[in-house]
Amino acid sequence: MARKQVAIVGLDTVGIALALALKRATADLVVVGVDADADRRREASRLGKVDRTDSDFTKGCREATLIILNAPLLQLKEALQMLGKQPPAEAVVLALASVASEPQRWAAKFLPAGLPFLSAHLVLHPDAMAEGEPQANLFHGAVLCLLATVDTQERALAAGSELARAIEARGYFMDAGEHDVLLAMAEGMPGLVAGAVLLAATRSRLWDELIPVGGSIFKQATEPLFDPAIDAGEALIQNRAEVLRQLDVFLEALREVRQLVEAGDSDQLKSVLRSAADQRVTWLAGRPRRPWDDDEARFGPPRELPRFDPITPGWGMSSKKKSK
Repeated sequence: MARKQVAIVGLDTVGIALALALKRATADLVVVGVDADADRRREASRLGKVDRTDSDFTKGCREATLIILNAPLLQLKEALQMLGKQPPAEAVVLALASVASEPQRWAAKFLPAGLPFLSAHLVLHPDAMAEGEPQANLFHGAVLCLLATVDTQERALAAGSELARAIEARGYFMDAGEHDVLLAMAEGMPGLVAGAVLLAATRSRLWDELIPVGGSIFKQATEPLFDPAIDAGEALIQNRAEVLRQLDVFLEALREVRQLVEAGDSDQLKSVLRSAADQRVTWLAGRPRRPWDDDEARFGPPRELPRFDPITPGWGMSSKKKSK
């Protein structure tokens, strides 16, 4: 019987960490890393994270049982077009993207009707860093949003659920529209605000003087602009309707804070900020950084994951037994 094969398209830190996690969790699995960048392919091979690499997208995905598209949005669109022209015979296609609605439209347009497809968004734990040496535990505390439609095939649903288990992330089935609203608030708006802060600073006549005194607060305030989820601004454009709605919510909150500062109302300002800070503590407490397992999903799901729905593994991979 042929060994099962997974093709991971996009060998950045997340892509290589996916290979590591899958190899650790699953017996007798072939992982093929697909990337046009020769340096990335060499690094993945050197570290021994994949069984083989390929620069050719079609060739690398040809024999895969599961194809994970881990690519920027415009490259994802191109990949779906290529899969539509030469669809794999047996594969499930799982597209990782920070925006759901557009990839789903692309898939409906380019892929043949019988090809199982699922859009997903891998949200790392707030303290996880998608930089440096890839590690299999990168996904501890992560949430894998599984964004099904009424047309999503059971094989695709099962593949997404099994992937969440294999990388020890939290699977979370949700509607694509709901996802894009929530992520406009959690990722899109912070990205826009970070960009605005950076623009205001760099355009100021005081920029040269700011350079030596800008510290950790300025660095942290501008970092969201460079997060891969923002995709160099493309994710903001593809989800612009929801991002702009959340930006209006932010501007209203900013006006409230500005009025309190202008009025010199320190007590009310402290009260408002303290309330927001308490909610931030609650958020972080609800996101422990540890592996997620099926027993917890069935009997004690956290508040933020009430819709986790374990499904029988659907892409033919036999998992290694974990030691107690």
